[in-house]
Amino acid sequence: MKDSEAGAGLLVRSTVVALLYFATAIVGLKYAVVGSTVTLIWPPSGIALVAILAFGYRLSFGIAMGAFLANAWTGLPVLLAASIATGNVLEAIAGAFLLQRLASFRNTLERRWDVLALLILSAIFSTTIAASIGAATLTLGGIVAVGEYATVWLMWWLGDMMGVLVVAPPLLVWLSHARPVLSTLKIIEALGLLASLLVASYLIFATPVFAGRGFYPALLVFPFLIWGALRFDHWGATLVTLIISMLAIWGTTHGMGVFADSSLADSLIGWCLFANLIAVTGLLLAASSAEQRRGRVALKNAHDELARQKEAAERANQAKSQFLAAASHDLRQPLHAIGLYAASMRPQVAGREAAITLDKIEAAVVAMEHLFCGILDVSKLDAGVVVPAVSSVSVKALLEGLHEDFRQQASAKGLRFRLRYRDARVASDPVLLERILRNLIANALRYTDRGGALITASQRDGLIRFQVWDTGCGIPPKHMAHIFQEFFQVANPRRDRAQGLGLGLAIVDRLARLLEHPLQVRSLPGKGTVFSLDVPISHADPLHDAGDRDTLLGLARLNGQVAVVDDDPMVLDSLATLLEAWGLQVTMAASGVELLEVLEQAPDILITDYRLGKEDGLELAQALRNAYPGAEFQVIVVTGDVSERSLHALKHSGYQVLEKPVRPARLRTLIANLLRLTRRNRQGAMSGRSDATHPSAP
Repeated sequence: MKDSEAGAGLLVRSTVVALLYFATAIVGLKYAVVGSTVTLIWPPSGIALVAILAFGYRLSFGIAMGAFLANAWTGLPVLLAASIATGNVLEAIAGAFLLQRLASFRNTLERRWDVLALLILSAIFSTTIAASIGAATLTLGGIVAVGEYATVWLMWWLGDMMGVLVVAPPLLVWLSHARPVLSTLKIIEALGLLASLLVASYLIFATPVFAGRGFYPALLVFPFLIWGALRFDHWGATLVTLIISMLAIWGTTHGMGVFADSSLADSLIGWCLFANLIAVTGLLLAASSAEQRRGRVALKNAHDELARQKEAAERANQAKSQFLAAASHDLRQPLHAIGLYAASMRPQVAGREAAITLDKIEAAVVAMEHLFCGILDVSKLDAGVVVPAVSSVSVKALLEGLHEDFRQQASAKGLRFRLRYRDARVASDPVLLERILRNLIANALRYTDRGGALITASQRDGLIRFQVWDTGCGIPPKHMAHIFQEFFQVANPRRDRAQGLGLGLAIVDRLARLLEHPLQVRSLPGKGTVFSLDVPISHADPLHDAGDRDTLLGLARLNGQVAVVDDDPMVLDSLATLLEAWGLQVTMAASGVELLEVLEQAPDILITDYRLGKEDGLELAQALRNAYPGAEFQVIVVTGDVSERSLHALKHSGYQVLEKPVRPARLRTLIANLLRLTRRNRQGAMSGRSDATHPSAP
């Protein structure tokens, strides 16, 4: 059933093509310039090409029938008519084949490439087949003289070219483009274009007004062609070309218009060349307009997609920050508690064998802390929540402090560890700069077994170049591009924790880019490596160096009252246990409300977690100040929250901030300093009140 329907459809299409071919051929042959068979007006070539491009090669039979009937209609012998019809069919088949195979032709003609392919492969090249076979047939059949072969061939070729360029495009547009839906204003514009085009074309091509004045007046139709192509796309370009051609044919064949000449052949040759020119021009304009329109659409789509991707990235970054904040707080809690418990046990196991086990526990806590903090540091840097606080940093104090920290580690491995620096001050974040150099030095000592490490600071071009040299294993060139990636280690395939975690250089790279300090690395495998960091010299007034570094300040007992607030019972108990072991009086509470209920007076120091459920540590500190107006006490906020909002709030709070897990030595040092500050402030306040009670005589 389906085969019979397909066969019937093919028969109908073939018949329609044959009739169209025959009818348009008869019209064209009315203007034959050589006998009754050669004409410069040959629409059938365009119809045949479109039939194969749109419906396939099976319509070749319909084309052959139409061509044979048209040629036989002129009175040619059957064999000659069949020969010429063969050339007509081969022309259409070759044109379609070349377009589809060589140019990936699209019937929509929306690419300039398609227009150029139609011009070169079909209009210029494939039409030579019909012209060659047709002219040869007429010559061999005695219809034309041998000496006229070239003239006949040229006219045949131009006529077929006209059909491909003038007739085929509007048919392709009709079959492959959606019918345009025009607004009222666009309809008015289209009618205006049509009316003005008809008037202009009639005056130029169908009246004697411009006859004998050359071809230049014909150029006056180009504005209408441009108007149609740019405003109405392919529909406008092809229909304007078709209307101009029809009026020009009528005027020229009646001896009027700019192409009128002494002979019909010469007149139609001029018109044919001009028709092909305006056809190609209009198609190229329409294709360019379509490409620009697609480009704008693609650009808009790309912009919209970029906006969506940006929005998705921002949401992902926000989610990452939220997860990072939650993970940082929740995962630091038990690590923080373990460290505090271990520190509180130190006095109890002093001199016992259990002290060795405690040392191992503390070493495991330190290793876990390094891993956890390293991962979070990378995440914080990627999330953009680390904001540098640039100040004037002493090169001498920085490097000598680092040398003191790593001196024993180098000595234990039998390595030389030297400094060579120029005393100066640099503009950088002291904490982040120290972290960069600390990681580089640790890396140098870790991967150096013989020789040593050298730390230098030299001045050049307004910069201080810090360099960390080592005589270690070096970095193979194939690994150089990967050394700043997380968890990548050149010489640690077994992931030995003693060899580090593979995060040090990842943090160094991110911090260097954050601080805008250029970082370079050079290495020779088996010889060693040098890392260079360029930091601008500071011209600000030198600031006093920071005070003593964190120590345990001996084992002297502390004296003071401390209020501790944390909603995690384990952290609360471990911190209270440690503080009591240091000799402090501790008041514990799980919230601000509970603290205000159990407190009898203002503490010397308030130590509070930042995240306390419905409130935060900053709100608790303010509530405590409101409850004890005028009371002098210090505030330490302990946090594991790394969100940008929280870090910004803590930075501007004016309180001391410690990140979890807190080192007991650092906490003890801070508490001792704050207790001294609290007592000094209270003494100053009492002295002020005494002076106010007993004013001195004038």
